[in-house]
Amino acid sequence: MASTPLYKFLKSNGTSFYAFPGAAEDISAAYQNSNYKMYFSKFVLLNFPKQNLTSGTMSNKIYFDFDNSFEKSVNATPATNFSDQIIESLRNYVGNQETVIRESRLNNTKYYYDTNALETPTEKIFFKWCKKLGLVDFEPAVPSDEYFSNLAEFERRNINDDQYFQEYLWREREILTWDTYSYYQSGEVGYTTKMEIEFIGTTNFKVGDKIKIYYVSNSTINTNSGYNTEMDGSDTFEGIQTDILAVIPASPTQGQRIIINVETTISQEYETTGKAELVYHRLVQYVGEVTGVSNVQEANRNYTEVYAHIPDHTGQTPDILFRTMVDVNYKPNVNFPILPSQFQPEILGAELFNSPIVSFPQNYPGSYFAQFDTPDFTYETSTGDTLRRSGKYFGVSGDINNPIVDSSSIDGINIDFNTSHYVKMNIFNRVLTNFDQFNALEVNNEPPSDFEFNAILWYYTVQKQDASGNQVTKTNLYGVSFLDSPSNNTTEEEIGIRFPVYKKLVSNGKHDGTSYAFSLNLNFNILNDNPQQTYNPEAINSLFSMNLFNQAMAKLSSTNDSFLNIIAEQGDLRDQVSNVRQLLYTQTDLNTINTKIKSLENLLRLYSTNQIVSNESIEVNNLSNNITLTNREPAYTRIDSIKTTDLYRTDGIVPLNVSVPTNKNLLIVINNNDEVQLDLPNNDKLTVVIDRDLDHKQSIEIFIKSNEFSTQNKKLDIYINSVIPNNPSVTSEVLLIGDIDLPVFFNSTSQLPNSASLWKDFNFDIDFTQTIQYTIGNILEVPLTGNTTIINNSIKPGDVLYLNNLYVGTASIYDFSGQYVVDSLGGLTSSYINLNADSNPDLVAYGASASPLYLHGTSSTLLSNTPYFSLNKGKKIKITRISSLSDSSLADKYYIDVEDIR
Repeated sequence: MASTPLYKFLKSNGTSFYAFPGAAEDISAAYQNSNYKMYFSKFVLLNFPKQNLTSGTMSNKIYFDFDNSFEKSVNATPATNFSDQIIESLRNYVGNQETVIRESRLNNTKYYYDTNALETPTEKIFFKWCKKLGLVDFEPAVPSDEYFSNLAEFERRNINDDQYFQEYLWREREILTWDTYSYYQSGEVGYTTKMEIEFIGTTNFKVGDKIKIYYVSNSTINTNSGYNTEMDGSDTFEGIQTDILAVIPASPTQGQRIIINVETTISQEYETTGKAELVYHRLVQYVGEVTGVSNVQEANRNYTEVYAHIPDHTGQTPDILFRTMVDVNYKPNVNFPILPSQFQPEILGAELFNSPIVSFPQNYPGSYFAQFDTPDFTYETSTGDTLRRSGKYFGVSGDINNPIVDSSSIDGINIDFNTSHYVKMNIFNRVLTNFDQFNALEVNNEPPSDFEFNAILWYYTVQKQDASGNQVTKTNLYGVSFLDSPSNNTTEEEIGIRFPVYKKLVSNGKHDGTSYAFSLNLNFNILNDNPQQTYNPEAINSLFSMNLFNQAMAKLSSTNDSFLNIIAEQGDLRDQVSNVRQLLYTQTDLNTINTKIKSLENLLRLYSTNQIVSNESIEVNNLSNNITLTNREPAYTRIDSIKTTDLYRTDGIVPLNVSVPTNKNLLIVINNNDEVQLDLPNNDKLTVVIDRDLDHKQSIEIFIKSNEFSTQNKKLDIYINSVIPNNPSVTSEVLLIGDIDLPVFFNSTSQLPNSASLWKDFNFDIDFTQTIQYTIGNILEVPLTGNTTIINNSIKPGDVLYLNNLYVGTASIYDFSGQYVVDSLGGLTSSYINLNADSNPDLVAYGASASPLYLHGTSSTLLSNTPYFSLNKGKKIKITRISSLSDSSLADKYYIDVEDIR
């Protein structure tokens, strides 16, 4: 089992480098596989702010609040200084989270992590860590100015559904200056004592932002009319800082308004010079290309140097785009570890007493208790819908007509290194091919900007040839270099709480530029430790042993002896044949031989034109002078496979005709692989048509099953072209079996396999001591018997259940049995499950008469049978022609047997 890397203390002087665990596997693969290449390609310069744990009088922004940003064991002893805290958190959150993901299991024998994926989750976890510590925040990038939004890879996956979004690209928050228009006491509910500010247009502010207000010249505003001192200083450039409590969109009569955390009683006052801007510290400053790799060989050591060069003429990267990426290992709606048996408060490896960090904790910064996202010691990704690109993970919800953008819980962030996405890198007649050229670009006739940095992210690229021979390329985060210790900061108020910064100046005609070169030295050491390997049933030493090798060699020797014997025998046979040939030519009557040869030729000619050979149904055996014909006909003369996605298009159903063989049985396998939410016109159902009547005693078997990712039940009708009774010359397409519910095995809400896929059966009974009712929103509320905690742990919104024997009515009886989707549950203390009845239009129409409509109560009931739940794992249908009369009715002509697949 892998262990979390044990990062040690920062160096007291100079650069400290920390590699993330995800790169180890790629390094190993590059040495073992000639089709797998790994090389360092990019580096990114960061500017970490100074640690700040209190707002103070200026309402300063909080950075690096390790104690309140993560969940951890109550036994954890936090580090006491910033240098130890950041390395502890880098190890206990970033490093441990990636190790936990790689070690998570789906069951006792199968790992969750797919090692065939080229991308690692390292970068996504690193920026998630930065976001939780308040170091980075995002807003949508500007289409056509910063990126090409019309590229095929960004397009909506379903243009017919407004809930499908195109991919949003993101940038770090931009600091813009906004003119304020008026200030007054807010009248919004919940904020009636707070100050409201109106702008002429629309800003890039959002709830939770910290803003700076300055240059306010109206004395009533900047003194708050003497009410309190919270606006004192807003008339200066330094201004005041405060938090945004609410943002009210612009209307036809008013500009955008914000409510700030300032108490006031003033009426509306207008302002002509006052300004507001976002308080934000940009983290990512520069994206550069790795310009060289050098292999150094000395007498006592060999290592590889990776160079990062920042030329004097380059400045801050003009645009840096970010993408919310999803892959097989890191995606929305997942918790790690998956199995509760793998939950532990320590970092992986520290649960063992012989771990170095447990035995010698003084050698490592902070505690060996890990930092998590949840109190139950797990890591979680934000919720979202991968197909629609919506939800907290993707930072956007609603629909394309009214999108709600909120980056507060955005997840899966990667820097976009694809130069074809950047508008400014693809200007006509000035196409830039790398980021070094981009960093030297004049934008709006302005030279590149100066900037500061204090850390470097190192990236590497992996290339692998896929099965089609194409090169697949991914860029992953390797590690981070902190360029000096915080204790060496030359700014007095930043000593010990911020990494010292390097000032990057650009040669622009006003001052000289500065150039920097950094190197990352890579070497491989032999450790003195003797690690104990875990059992791996797929390892070579488990599959083969010396005994097996000896046995193989013995058999090879025996085979060689047999081969030599065969050669010797073949020589003897050749000599004997030669002797026989001499006898034939000297002692046999040639006329007799010619007669026999002629007879043989006639017999061969007869066999060549009249042969009996084996086929699928008849086996021919030649025994002495007899020919035996054995019937070995298979159970089915043909097996047809049908996918449900082939039975419809966006404009309607596509009926499929099945041809019936003559007097032979047929098997039809219908596989529900439908993942597309689409309402078919006219409430049509998927249709299969049997093209003619079966022959007498002939059968067709139909197996209806589901693949593991199916989410849709469009239902199925089976028709047959049958002879009309009393008119045998005319056929008509008649319904044989209708309204068949298709099995669904994937929960589109949780993005996991549902209960129909996982469970053997459904053992929760309906509780008839409580009411069963149909309520507003087409919801059927059904109570279950049993422990409410187990019910809530077992049944999940989005699961699909089959409700049997739902017969309603006393005079007229209606059958509302069918397949329903679980909309929600009643709560932790409730045994009710709420079913979405939209899949049963008859029940919706019946329930429209009253709301709520009680189908069953404690003193009366409309039920005319005892309903119960089951799981739809598929159907086995056998159709047999039992009547030889062509003009008999359909019921007399066919016997139909329908069984549930268990």
